[in-house]
Amino acid sequence: MLIYFKQAFNHMKKIISLTFLMATLLSHAQAPEGINYQAVVRDNLGTPIENSLVSLKIAIYQSSTSGLLVFEESFSPNTNSYGLVNFIIGQGNLISGDFSIIDWATGPYFIEISADIDGGSDFEVVGTQELMSVPYALYAKTAGNGPAGPQGDQGPQGDQGPQGIQGDQGPQGIQGDQGPQGIQGDQGPQGIQGDQGPQGIQGDQGPQGIQGDQGIQGVQGIQGVSGNDGLLPNGTAIGNTTFWDGTSWVIDDNNIFNSGGNVGIGTTSPSTKLEVSNGDIAINSPFKYKVKDAIDGDNFLMYEPTVDGLRLNGYDAVFITTNDPDNTTAGQDLVVRNGRVGINTTTPSNGLLHVNGWYDGDNGAFGFYNSSGNPGTAAGVVDISIYATNRIHASEFNAFSDERIKNIIGQSNSESDAQIIDKIIVTDYTMKDPRKGIKVYKKLIAQQVEEVFPNAVSITTDVIPDIFKMATSKAGFIDLKTKLTVGEKVKLIFEHSEFISTVTEVSSKGFKVDKFKDGEVFVYGRQVDDFRTIDYEAISMLNVSATQELLKRISDLEKENISLKAKSSELMGLKSKIEILERSVSLLLEEKNTVKIKP
Repeated sequence: MLIYFKQAFNHMKKIISLTFLMATLLSHAQAPEGINYQAVVRDNLGTPIENSLVSLKIAIYQSSTSGLLVFEESFSPNTNSYGLVNFIIGQGNLISGDFSIIDWATGPYFIEISADIDGGSDFEVVGTQELMSVPYALYAKTAGNGPAGPQGDQGPQGDQGPQGIQGDQGPQGIQGDQGPQGIQGDQGPQGIQGDQGPQGIQGDQGPQGIQGDQGIQGVQGIQGVSGNDGLLPNGTAIGNTTFWDGTSWVIDDNNIFNSGGNVGIGTTSPSTKLEVSNGDIAINSPFKYKVKDAIDGDNFLMYEPTVDGLRLNGYDAVFITTNDPDNTTAGQDLVVRNGRVGINTTTPSNGLLHVNGWYDGDNGAFGFYNSSGNPGTAAGVVDISIYATNRIHASEFNAFSDERIKNIIGQSNSESDAQIIDKIIVTDYTMKDPRKGIKVYKKLIAQQVEEVFPNAVSITTDVIPDIFKMATSKAGFIDLKTKLTVGEKVKLIFEHSEFISTVTEVSSKGFKVDKFKDGEVFVYGRQVDDFRTIDYEAISMLNVSATQELLKRISDLEKENISLKAKSSELMGLKSKIEILERSVSLLLEEKNTVKIKP
């Protein structure tokens, strides 16, 4: 906080003003190398700063106040009792540039005055104004001293000076003491006004004297004729760009080459609008390399300091593409859009990662479409969209199953689950699309499972092969009669790409789509929003529950069997006893019925 107030105080202290009184050419027989300048230095209360050493800095800009800085110098004059200072622009302490080689014909030029009333180097900008006619006379030295004579004839325009009566800054009186003011005609007598002290400072007639010099501007036409070469000599090599080495201009420099249409850095034969050879292009944080378009500048490449990495930003999407026509995903390899990542699709819409298309892998048979529209098969490879170490059925799949993320209702009714399993039909089938293989599958049908176990079936959007025919596409019209209606979406497969288009027109001869390519096309089928999928994990868990029910039943049967075996043993013992009794009874009966005969 203390630093802030100190800075604020210093700033207030240095608020000054300069009242510019006069700018005239030095009177020399030859072309002058300076401009007389006179000003009154005041503090922030408007009081002239008297008899003090002040520091002034002069800067000359080309085209505008924020244009190219062509010259800069400083002065350390002493003010007089009226706060007046005199200095010659072009003869101060050089900071940069060369006043003698300024091409006044390529104006306008603007002068910026900075000052430090304490005589130091803490400069503060106090005024900026456009240099009008006077400095342009300096160009006469490059156009030849002869034409400068006619320029003098235009001086009568200086009679306009009396208009200065409209102002109150009489400092022109002080200027009257400077001899050169006499050239301005009637303004000379105003020197007497200078004796009036402060009132003379308030006069504005001085600037009117500058207007009188506008007659010199008429010479600018002549300067244009002789200024073809400017201040630089002609070069010898086409396309080389001038280079300022700190002392002089190097004409035939090879660092930057301009062919008139292309620019090369480090090369004299650029093949593009900008070509950099034998070097790097650096983007320093936090600046960006922007790719402009007709709407905004939200497409750029930059260094991202928050992650210490490279950031590629697109307003709607970011594409990483290839151009190889033999690549089945050429032109749309990787796309980031709407928070989704797409591979071989410009509009990822299924999940955070949407993979469209495939590569052939040597893992079995594959299917294809021939030019007549008939599908065929071949052995050796299959179409793979996502490939893991062991295909997509990877070595292990881990599902989220922590009880802390679930609202547990209770144990499943295994008896009911067994009844559901009994109703699910395992079906043998083959795929309509031979690209997915020609083998016989033994799996489930979603619509049938939905009837008995709907929790295992989900509905999503996908494409079904219900058209599956070859056709020709031209300007969006596909010459194939179908049952498609306007607004439906259809999957089209071309030689090196495939995508989904919306039907915009339907006729007896075919249909028209909004996205297309010309040439042969395989019309795969419609995109539907009621495509069924099966949660085989749910089916597996249903089977686990049903198996547990069977295990309970087996356990009960085993227990019953043990009991029956025990009862069977008892019955066998009783049977043995009965058999013994039966034999005993039989013997008794035989003994009773036997007749004894005496001899």
